[in-house]
Amino acid sequence: MTSYRVPALAFFCLSVAVIAATWCYSASQPYWDGWTWFEWLRQYRDKEVTWPQLLVRTHNEHPIGLSTLIFLFLDRPFGYDLRPLAMGSAIAFILSGGIVGAVLRSAGIGTAGVIAALLICFSPRSVENLLTGFQITFTLTVLLGLLSIAAAYYAVIKESFALLIVLAALLILGGWTTAGFLAVYPAIILTFLIRINRVSLAGTVLAVGTAACWFIMYRAQIVAPHLGAPGMMERIAGLTVLAGSPLVEQRMLAGVIGCFVLVSFGIFGALAWLSGNSQRRLAVSVGLFSLGLIATIAYGRGLMGGINPSRYATFGAPLAAVALVLPTLYVRAASLAAYSVALIAFTWNINGATVEAQRVQQMDVLMRDLILNHRTKSAADLAVANPAPTELLRRLAAMMEGNLWSAFATK
Repeated sequence: MTSYRVPALAFFCLSVAVIAATWCYSASQPYWDGWTWFEWLRQYRDKEVTWPQLLVRTHNEHPIGLSTLIFLFLDRPFGYDLRPLAMGSAIAFILSGGIVGAVLRSAGIGTAGVIAALLICFSPRSVENLLTGFQITFTLTVLLGLLSIAAAYYAVIKESFALLIVLAALLILGGWTTAGFLAVYPAIILTFLIRINRVSLAGTVLAVGTAACWFIMYRAQIVAPHLGAPGMMERIAGLTVLAGSPLVEQRMLAGVIGCFVLVSFGIFGALAWLSGNSQRRLAVSVGLFSLGLIATIAYGRGLMGGINPSRYATFGAPLAAVALVLPTLYVRAASLAAYSVALIAFTWNINGATVEAQRVQQMDVLMRDLILNHRTKSAADLAVANPAPTELLRRLAAMMEGNLWSAFATK
């Protein structure tokens, strides 16, 4: 096998594993934030809102209109079972990992380095985004961001104004995924600096204008209002934890590894950019996008209440992959080290992902019993689904108790 075929085989095997895990363990019922979709579905059915209004709505700090419309219209044939959304999230997750691997391969990274990057991008730490349909918002953020960077890159290289139209469409769609998508704009502007021409100048104006429009519309949601504003030191500590999150769950260890990731990306990212190689510069743009994603989370949530959620590992994975394998371009022994670290981290995290998958399945069985069998007696019975006594849960519980309406009723 050539050096190209081996990473392709690794990508295929990892993709099959992700699809299989999602198929076997994804949840059919809403849990925590997933309830938002069903309340909005009720409002849409009762003609309280229109779909354009839902498109620009926010959940907490996130404008999740794109995934909401996917749920509203594409999940309808499935009776609003959330497993098809989880599978869609898995596909977005796979495509994102493939893009990162392809970018690094084109940058001259060897076989061992590319496989290491794939192991990081397919890290079991991202398990929550594969098993819970609502988390498609996160995987779409990463995928659309990477596609936007790719569109910007090829627009500049091919001097194609048509690709700027594609870029504009991707930026608009990505703006309706999560607040973190704002991180794509510095990466796109950096990509336009790879080669200065008329297209790159027009693209920069496009990016700045689109970012300004997004910021004006959603500026009030950039910092999570229910958490307050964390201090600067807490934000920095949170950034290091998120940078190491794709490799390890333990917060202290993730923070230490995150420091290495950030330093490595700073040093070897600069060397890659100064090399003048356009493919290597593209890899730096990918890493910068991922860094921006976790920076937005750290800015708004700091240390995230003392936890290291697996859902954020997907945001930091491209950065960790780029930071771990770029040194292989300059240090001969780095390839084996990168591969070893990635393989150990991947294997180590399988156990935690298995425990999380079993927990999701147990919760799904409980939720089916509460919802499908109409055993809900009060909002308190739904505490297992979301401990917060929100008005949303009280309304949904009341509807279920009276058997007046249920998005889960079988026909």
